[in-house]
Amino acid sequence: MKTGRRILAALMVPMLLLVTVVMSMTQSTLAAETASISASGGSCTVGGKVTVKVTVSAPADIGVVDFTLTYDASALTFAADSSVNGSYQEVDFDIKGKSKTYTYEFIGNKAGTYTVTVKASKQSVLRLYPTDGGDTFDSVTVKNATVTVNPPYSASTNANLGKLSVGEGTLSPAFSKNTTSYTVNVDGAVTSLTISAKSEDGKGKVSVSGNKDLKEGANTVTVTCTAEDGKTKKTYTITVNRGPAPTPTPSPTPTPGLSVRVGDANRTLRDEFEGDLPEGFTAETVEMNGYTVAVATGEDGTTKLVQMDDGRLYVMAAADQYYLYQMVESPARRFSVIPKPEDTAVPKGFVEDTDQLFGPNVTVWKAETDPAIVLLYLRDSNGEAGWFLYDMNTKSVMNYHDTMFVPSPTPIPTPTPEPTPTEPVRSKPDTNPNQPSDTGAKDSFVAGLSTREFIGAVTIFGLLVLVIIFLILFLKERGNHVEEPMIIDDFDEDEEMNKTFDPRLLLTEEEEEEIEKMNQARANREKAKNTLKEAEDILAELADYESDDI
Repeated sequence: MKTGRRILAALMVPMLLLVTVVMSMTQSTLAAETASISASGGSCTVGGKVTVKVTVSAPADIGVVDFTLTYDASALTFAADSSVNGSYQEVDFDIKGKSKTYTYEFIGNKAGTYTVTVKASKQSVLRLYPTDGGDTFDSVTVKNATVTVNPPYSASTNANLGKLSVGEGTLSPAFSKNTTSYTVNVDGAVTSLTISAKSEDGKGKVSVSGNKDLKEGANTVTVTCTAEDGKTKKTYTITVNRGPAPTPTPSPTPTPGLSVRVGDANRTLRDEFEGDLPEGFTAETVEMNGYTVAVATGEDGTTKLVQMDDGRLYVMAAADQYYLYQMVESPARRFSVIPKPEDTAVPKGFVEDTDQLFGPNVTVWKAETDPAIVLLYLRDSNGEAGWFLYDMNTKSVMNYHDTMFVPSPTPIPTPTPEPTPTEPVRSKPDTNPNQPSDTGAKDSFVAGLSTREFIGAVTIFGLLVLVIIFLILFLKERGNHVEEPMIIDDFDEDEEMNKTFDPRLLLTEEEEEEIEKMNQARANREKAKNTLKEAEDILAELADYESDDI
């Protein structure tokens, strides 16, 4: 037992020493702080600029940065200062943080790949706030930049065609970029050659000439490819052999149409219609005086239309008469304007108009009383013809009647008959001879009023009657609410006492006042009834006067 304890104690000492060493090494590793200076480059062509970026970073705020960039001065030139020759030192005391990036531009002098080297030491990055270990970081790592300078761009000098084809005929021989002469045979109907061409490298420009307006025989067409450099060119030639042109078929000589007289001008009838015909018309061709004429017949079977060389439609009337076709429409009917028959008289009250409202050869008559109303001789879709009125303001059509616009004759005044003498009416002895009777006063009063004044008087009187009726109803309603007093008309005592007994002796002063009010209300109702009766009598008399005089 004692021997085991001694062995365990002997092993504990080296184990404790080993643990102490490991912990010391671990703390040392964790406490290490490293700063870095990393550079990155780019590329450019000779004579161009390339950017180099340098980023300085650290685990703590940086107070000072001091490093140097070195490069091949023959290949690169420091753009900010051309006097710098292969080495540039950066010293910065204004960092304000844990990292900062610096940007530099170099000019590429010759093609190649070059290294911009970062030279730095432990003193190149210093702490802003020193620690017990000082103002430096444990270490500083660096990374250099690589810059590529490409040779200057050289434009392509390739002027070869990569594709050449024709739309008419066949290219002979088959296309090859190294073959510059070709032949194409086309017939006489071909007057131009369609060419499709493209440069080999896609950078060149292609132009074509001579492929339009081909003549009979040999024609030279050139296809030129200009290289990207604008100087190198290559021309491909195509000889186009065109056959003789076909002999054109002569156009038929147009046959002149039938010539007719319309108003003061000569017109030619067409043998077919151009454009749409009015609704309800059917076209056909007929022979007239040895000419073919297109004629359209309406649904009525009577109206026939032809088309002149001016493109307008005309109505074909009897005896070779033609007049411009005009349509007059109403919501329910459709009419054609036709000439008035010679044996039809113009109704009274209308005068002939010369303004040609509906075109030449169409006569209209205006109403003497209203110039906006014109009289037309029309034929409807059923073939019925006659006089119609047309309102130019509303564009509406109405049937005409003989009495619509005939002036009314001046009435002859009727002679006033002489009054028949009558015997004078004697007045009663008690009547005032200077005062007229009630009836005469009313008659003279009504006769002296105009219709408007009489109506106003009746209206005012009616309002007064309504006010009176309202007062009567109000008083009646109020009287209904007055309580009837209890009147003692039965008394159980001696009959003689009942004859001399006055019930009011048992009433109080308030009850007597209520009885007086009730009696007064009854009297007012009687007066109102009488007033209403009188008002009704007056209204009846006024109604009789109104029916007799108005």
